[in-house]
Amino acid sequence: MDALVTTEWLAAEMGASDLRIVDATYVDAALGRDAAAEYEAAHIPGAVFMNLGELRDTDSNLPMMLPSAEKFASRMQSLGLGDGSRIVLYDNSPWHTAARAWWMLRTFGAHDVAILDGGLAKWQAEGRETASGKEQLRHRHFTVWADRKTVRDLDQMKANVDSRAEQVLDARSAARFTGEEPDPRPATHAGHIPGSKNLPYTGIFNADGTWKQGDALRAAFEGAGVDLDKPITLTCGSGITASTLAFGLHLLGKDSALYDGSWSEWGADRSTPKAMGAKEAAGRRPEWTAGIVNPPVWRASTILYDTIADLRANGHGDTHHRLYYGRRGTPTQWSLADALTSLEPGAEATFLYPSGVAAIAAALLSVLSPGDELLLVDSAYDPTRGQAMQLLKRFGKGIDLTILAATKYVVGHSDVMLGSVTAAPGQYTALRDVSYQLGQVTSPDDAWLGSRGLRTMAVRLAQHQKSALAIAQWLSTRPEVAQVLHPALPSCPGHDYWVRDFKGSSGLFSFVLNGGNEAARAALIDALDHFGIGYSWGGSVWKTRTI
Repeated sequence: MDALVTTEWLAAEMGASDLRIVDATYVDAALGRDAAAEYEAAHIPGAVFMNLGELRDTDSNLPMMLPSAEKFASRMQSLGLGDGSRIVLYDNSPWHTAARAWWMLRTFGAHDVAILDGGLAKWQAEGRETASGKEQLRHRHFTVWADRKTVRDLDQMKANVDSRAEQVLDARSAARFTGEEPDPRPATHAGHIPGSKNLPYTGIFNADGTWKQGDALRAAFEGAGVDLDKPITLTCGSGITASTLAFGLHLLGKDSALYDGSWSEWGADRSTPKAMGAKEAAGRRPEWTAGIVNPPVWRASTILYDTIADLRANGHGDTHHRLYYGRRGTPTQWSLADALTSLEPGAEATFLYPSGVAAIAAALLSVLSPGDELLLVDSAYDPTRGQAMQLLKRFGKGIDLTILAATKYVVGHSDVMLGSVTAAPGQYTALRDVSYQLGQVTSPDDAWLGSRGLRTMAVRLAQHQKSALAIAQWLSTRPEVAQVLHPALPSCPGHDYWVRDFKGSSGLFSFVLNGGNEAARAALIDALDHFGIGYSWGGSVWKTRTI
């Protein structure tokens, strides 16, 4: 039995004497759901309910620590799961908790265990039969046994902070990982284990809730900076979503360990070191920096190989993060791309371009097909409008790509042309392929300067916001001004959307003069002492006129 089975396979196997189906849905009270009640209302026929909320060490003050081998075996026996059973797990949880059940079963000696791809949601979406009530199965013998070599405890994790013998990969959201979002548990510090990397568990699933597989799954781990050929220990908030990463690695044929206490233990322990932020560290891989604070400039075109076999092997699949040919990038470009990806929670990867306009073109071409329709706001960037009218004609898709004219706020010093597109899971492959076909490549020097600017962007944006808002508020008091269009002002159309969707504002806004014509506007701009006249924004240029 494969580790990941389809709904078609399960439907065909139902009724087999050695097959056991288990609903392993776990949700907490904060979601307003009752997993046991939902199971009784509708479950796959023959499935028993595994209560993960109770299947833990109830003597521990930590939420989801492994129970004793004796307790686990007893619960499995009562569910009719025994030695020799083929066990198929599914769930209907946003945390994909069937993976936690899978990891526990394997830890306690069950090896013929699979997860149903897409879970109950896919089963029901296909119109397949469900049952209600409780299923009664006769008890079966489940051997008391545990293999804890893949379980890490607090002391081992502390030692690893110094030794770095194992890569640590955190499955929590980017905001939890960086500490931008506080931990919901009382007396628990925000942040992450020093030296750990972040791959939000959502990044290994497709949009329909099925598991990524093959190259797409591998790219998710490699995009988080994980070397799949080196030891990996997984962590999360309480040990649940880390199990999804364990299963993902298993699909790639890779073993891993899991820190069962996870952040519930580490974050609440005063003796453990905590790291905050990720944007500062993003892109600074040891193999790229060798201890240098920022990656140096790697310039390359031709990459030499010892043999034809080496060349062919290195060029197979996605060459992101792997030297292949200069047009595919070097650590200098990858460093900036990874740092930009870290700004977009849940994003898969970023591709760099020599300008923002190039980024727009590649993004649109990667997702649109002939016959599609593209809906643009009236205030669209003029080159975007030009591309839509002259190149793309009728195209369109949803919001799956973040396009940055990095020339502006990322670079921040008015001395580099740079663009980027960060793709949501499932979108990056098409973006990358189109960009390769268009021959898009950013120079290492420009990428290095982009990385330089990114390190100070938060400080600069805070000042941009403060200064622009002060000017906007002053302008709103002037009789010469009819309207100030700054989204942070309650009088601005769309202010409610800004409150709902944004955490701050930038230095960019506009205003309308009272009765002004073109000559009046020109006279006002020409007379400004502290603002230069030119295209773009976000730079550190400061113009002072001497009289």
